[in-house]
Amino acid sequence: MPHHLQQTFATAEGEQGYARHIAALIEGGKLSEAETILMADIAALDTDLGQLCLATSLASVEISGWQEMVDVLVQYEGEPITAIAIGMANEADLAFSPKGLYEPFLTLGFYSDESFAFSVATPETMLDECSREDPAWAGREEDIEAYLELEGLAEINTAILRHKKQYHFRGDEGDPPTEVPVAYIEYVLAGWFRALRFHQAVKAQLDQHGLPGEIPAITGIANMRPEVAAIHYPAKSFAVAAPEVAELIIKARPKRLDAMIDVSGASIRQKLVEEAAIVETVAVVEAQVERKGFFARLFWRR
Repeated sequence: MPHHLQQTFATAEGEQGYARHIAALIEGGKLSEAETILMADIAALDTDLGQLCLATSLASVEISGWQEMVDVLVQYEGEPITAIAIGMANEADLAFSPKGLYEPFLTLGFYSDESFAFSVATPETMLDECSREDPAWAGREEDIEAYLELEGLAEINTAILRHKKQYHFRGDEGDPPTEVPVAYIEYVLAGWFRALRFHQAVKAQLDQHGLPGEIPAITGIANMRPEVAAIHYPAKSFAVAAPEVAELIIKARPKRLDAMIDVSGASIRQKLVEEAAIVETVAVVEAQVERKGFFARLFWRR
């Protein structure tokens, strides 16, 4: 029986509509809703990569070093930190490595209101600033040594990197839709699943360990498909009364998570590198470039 997304993805508009819907859920903090849709669509694939995704629970994807990062921030005596940025990416050219498993790497940036007015900014404002060629805070990080590592996505990440069907090229405008291979749908859904598990892992750390202050975690992806970003807030925050004293305060989830952004245009960036003659592929890429600038710069400072 054909997968229902074979019909949806038969046109570029159909595929982009599906992508916008999943991206809007992630950007809006509705991670459980995005998971429900993706898990159902992946289960209907009945493929090896699909089964690998289904077997990768949220509990199996972990970010280490968070508590140590919090401890460093609590003791930091510089300008108050009003935002952090967490990104996920792959090292370059991993697709050409025939052996081994490859875990994505994480990068961190710490910011104060001297670089941007994070303390009064809305999630929409921050996401819009991320999409600019030169975000106001780019290159203005506070000098803080802290690191995070990601574990649990190596198998899925490697399978995506080595996937045989990473593109589906449709005919010229006006041609009848061509059948979309299940292998391509598998690739697209696995990419969204990888992105979702990353955002969920960040949110889990925010809920468990929190951050010093009710500050946003600007969370995004670069050098991967899809490059979806979101602004996540901690369920816990630490009010720092003095450089050496911290009081734990439990706070309810901020209401702004429930209505973070209304995505009406392209909200993700797909970084496809193909021959210029493939007009449709180039058009799709150009229509989805809004979330790239900041995270690309954040990563390639490494």
